[in-house]
Amino acid sequence: MDLNNKHYVNSIGVRGSGLDIMIFASLLSKPALLKDPDQAQIQLYMSPITAKSLYLHLKQSIDYYEQLFGEIKLQPNEEALEKLHDRVSIVNDNED
Repeated sequence: MDLNNKHYVNSIGVRGSGLDIMIFASLLSKPALLKDPDQAQIQLYMSPITAKSLYLHLKQSIDYYEQLFGEIKLQPNEEALEKLHDRVSIVNDNED
């Protein structure tokens, strides 16, 4: 296992049992998808204590980010999506 290998995660899932927390991360990496689909996912298993430590570190980082740039919204901005859709439609119409 290459511990220096870095990937950008674009999707995440979390499951828990009484003893472990499991994090499933999908990677944004086309070469990984082409070579071996199993490389496109990472599975992390940790104790609840380690998961809480991870949570606290993530929360601290997100709180700092939001202080600098404003609240991160999990729902898409419908107005911005509509404008983007209109722009893409205009570009596609001009390509004909």
